[in-house]
Amino acid sequence: MRRRARVVVSSVFLCVLGWSGTASVLLGCGDPPAPGVLEVAIEGKPAPELGISSVDITASRVDVVHSDTPTGSEKVITVAQGTFTTRIVAVAAALPLQAGLFSVPPGYVHQIRFITESIKVIKDGADYDVKLPSGPQTGLKIIPADETQPFPVKADTITVVKAVFDPEVQVTFNEHRTNEYIVKPVLVGELASEDIFIPPQFVPGQVYALFAEDTDQATVDSINAEIGATVARRSARHPWYTVQLPSGSDENAAVAFYRAKPQVRWAMRNYNAHSLNRLPADFSGPGDTTQYWLFQTESPAAWDTTVGDSRVVLAVVDHGANLAHEELQENVFFNVGEIPHEVRFTEDCRPRDPPIDISTLVLDADGDGATTLRDFNIEPNRSLLLGILGRSDFVRLDDLINEGCGLFEDTEDNDSNGHTDDLVGWDFVGDDNWPYPDQIPITCNTMAHGGAVAGIAGATEDGESIFAAAGLRAPNYVGQAWRVRILVTRAFAPETQMMPYDRVHDALDYSIGLGASVINASWSELCAPQNDSVPEKYRCSDADRADKAESMRRTFEIANIGQALLVVGGVNYAVDLGKDGVQDLPTELGLDTQISVTSVRQDDSFPADLRISWGAGAYQMAAAGIDMSVLSAKRINLSSLPGDRCLGLETHDPEGVEPALESGSSLAAPQVAGVAVLVIATDFDRLAHDPAAIKQRILRGGNCDLPSLDGRVERGRRLNARGAVEDLDLC
Repeated sequence: MRRRARVVVSSVFLCVLGWSGTASVLLGCGDPPAPGVLEVAIEGKPAPELGISSVDITASRVDVVHSDTPTGSEKVITVAQGTFTTRIVAVAAALPLQAGLFSVPPGYVHQIRFITESIKVIKDGADYDVKLPSGPQTGLKIIPADETQPFPVKADTITVVKAVFDPEVQVTFNEHRTNEYIVKPVLVGELASEDIFIPPQFVPGQVYALFAEDTDQATVDSINAEIGATVARRSARHPWYTVQLPSGSDENAAVAFYRAKPQVRWAMRNYNAHSLNRLPADFSGPGDTTQYWLFQTESPAAWDTTVGDSRVVLAVVDHGANLAHEELQENVFFNVGEIPHEVRFTEDCRPRDPPIDISTLVLDADGDGATTLRDFNIEPNRSLLLGILGRSDFVRLDDLINEGCGLFEDTEDNDSNGHTDDLVGWDFVGDDNWPYPDQIPITCNTMAHGGAVAGIAGATEDGESIFAAAGLRAPNYVGQAWRVRILVTRAFAPETQMMPYDRVHDALDYSIGLGASVINASWSELCAPQNDSVPEKYRCSDADRADKAESMRRTFEIANIGQALLVVGGVNYAVDLGKDGVQDLPTELGLDTQISVTSVRQDDSFPADLRISWGAGAYQMAAAGIDMSVLSAKRINLSSLPGDRCLGLETHDPEGVEPALESGSSLAAPQVAGVAVLVIATDFDRLAHDPAAIKQRILRGGNCDLPSLDGRVERGRRLNARGAVEDLDLC
């Protein structure tokens, strides 16, 4: 696994992290990046036979050779100036250095030059000086692998360039002169990933205002008219209004205007919460299907007591998920109030004349107290539904809800909750009943962040599955809870990976309204001082930091979040939360019914060299989150549709494929959420809506005082499913 140490460089000043072992020290800082940002990562190639442990580079300037077009006139731009030293750590272990974030005008970079004052090699515990080439441009240079294809830099993006520092090539030991190396100055770089959009801290031109419950619409309209604002959206159950301001308006002034009105309980800019890096590809590792964390948490022993309860609703507020995946669809939540009494449309969306009566459906055919896909595969439901479909096998999720043409879709809001045909959740981005990843049809077994989260918490065990019994699944994955109803809402915009606070409220409020006992929030909003060495998207002022915390607290409270256990995965960034004004929300929201979770390795060690945050005052628990297998994007497709319907993916692989490996707190949080389901299942009537009691069971039953987590997690605590389920006091 490879991780980056971070050095941030602005166009005028320099932000540098100095390294000593695994500790980082802020040495200097400066202006935020310009519209285009070039991220340079220098990776140390393993060379253990040389005995090199690290390389220190002291540079006085960084230049780029730039042009406006790929073949345009080239000019040299200084993107960093001021002496600094940084270290390529653990070269022998191939850990990469993030050499800098450089402000660069949009265009093309032909060469990146580190003008170095000195380079020092640490070999076998001794320091060796490096002999540098002579000339005015002394130091390391990075050029594209194909010099005719320079690195493109776009506005408002981070463009990642990766180069390799190969000790065998770049550094040569000079046996004729004591303690001296010779460095070859040229590194060959390549684009390591697609451009990453730098999203705004808040939605431009919008204010999110909470009016008093008794405020009539005419009063709301009158107040908006005073500043020329219009209503962009309103929450379904509470008088939260998102208002669009006139072009060029000052959002801060508009917030002050609304807060001064006696009819307004709270107003804020429509802040954005961040996705947890979308399961970044640089966390991937070799294949592994052992699901080691289930043994780390003693889950098999917990399953001797319970495997979950279908009456428990676990809400996943995320990017959406492919609920038709064969590991998930039998545990999908059904909104029974939305199930119609007749089938109005054919599979190709033509009206049925006359409609077919399905009012005889038995919604709890298996008697487990809940409605899931299993109920529709039990007689008499199975024969009724398959008779309409003209098949004789089994009922699939995509038979019932499928792009407006499913058997249960009738274009009516049958439960009058403001959402039409919200049978399995809601998409608060597209404002429709498809809580699926963007542009992915329901029939495709393509996973996303939310699907990975849902699988860790509640993937179906094969012995429980009607599909596995029919030989239609690859049996190699199981969630912490085998029996649960997973309610998915989609709240992240695909183009920015951001979630405005109005969608945060609506997704939480919707989930609570449908009876969620546990809510998984694998997302966060890091707010660091302006002078901290973190990416621009994480920086904010002291005033914004306080306002964001208060705004999120009110957003959560109005959604009645206290009725459910909120499980939060903290930010995937190497930072000590609570120190030097650094704040991560909702990690540090501090609700009585909240558990914030960070990641550990399989051996309980803390991944200090990875992008994982910590803080004993911020995190109540740790759980495995490193090198974890997640539900694969390419699994057996239960649909009869051809593979090209699924964006060209091969979805009919009879052998299945191994799940991918990923890392991050996104994956630690759903373990705790899944264990919460197991705890509720031990006494559903008492615990289903007593999140404080669930929280205490989980905290009390965790493994405590682990040395590797001392000072990083409260009580050095790590999740233990058996301890929580058996109500043990291990802490």
